[in-house]
Amino acid sequence: MATDDMCSSSSTTTTKKKQQQEEESGLSTTHEERCRRCFEEWMQLQREDLTHLLESLHQPTNNNSQETNNTTSTVIRNCISHFDHYISKRNLLAQEYPSPLFAPTWCTSLEKSLLWMAGCRPSIFIRLTYALTSCSTEPLTNDGDNKNSDSFIGIGELSPSQMTRVNGLHMRTIKAEQKLTDELASWQEELADDPIAVIVAKGDCGDEVVMNNEEAEMALKEHEKVMGEVIGKADKLRLNTMKELVLEILKPTQALQFLVASKKLQLSLHQWGKRRDEKQRRIRSYRSISH
Repeated sequence: MATDDMCSSSSTTTTKKKQQQEEESGLSTTHEERCRRCFEEWMQLQREDLTHLLESLHQPTNNNSQETNNTTSTVIRNCISHFDHYISKRNLLAQEYPSPLFAPTWCTSLEKSLLWMAGCRPSIFIRLTYALTSCSTEPLTNDGDNKNSDSFIGIGELSPSQMTRVNGLHMRTIKAEQKLTDELASWQEELADDPIAVIVAKGDCGDEVVMNNEEAEMALKEHEKVMGEVIGKADKLRLNTMKELVLEILKPTQALQFLVASKKLQLSLHQWGKRRDEKQRRIRSYRSISH
């Protein structure tokens, strides 16, 4: 009985220590780690969605075309639903603290160089559509091998009606992007002009930094609130552009091809970026050793 009590006491102590360690280690990294986990889960979901898209793309044609269309539509809508869910999670994180999303440590240097409002430009969806209608590409398989496949990344020619709608969407998207860009620039300029510049000027000349200024803290909180709202607007534009293009303009087979290409593009950029970052790390390491 005494042995059981000792084991129980030891187990309780170990559990408490583990909980304390987890709490201590999570104090300063909780939000960033949640952002990182959100991104990594999204990338994994992209890989899974790509597999399902390719399976639907490569499925043999049968007499039941309605069943095939239903399967294709389900896969497409699942992809859009996953994108919607990811954006919802991101917006919650942005409302809490948006700054890390503008300079994500979980992205590669290449990916960060392509960011617009903490993500991709919505207009890139339309430009990708144009590219897929105007070029013949290599046959596509899940592992990137172009052998033994009769499927191509290409959505074929758009009808005149489709082209008109795509062009209209493109113009509206570019206009919305510019509006958000101007809004962000305006807020950044206002933050630097007043009250931050005035607050810094009021500080003692001998002080390197202005610390514990309530007015500055209020200004920064307002800035963060606006940045979170900007991310929300940009994500909404990304989602709505994708929805209109995939669900309303493109035919199911075209939408399938488009989603395959867009996911391969994002996953490829991530891998290319990782390889380039690793290459730069090796170069720096070699130089430090040689010196």
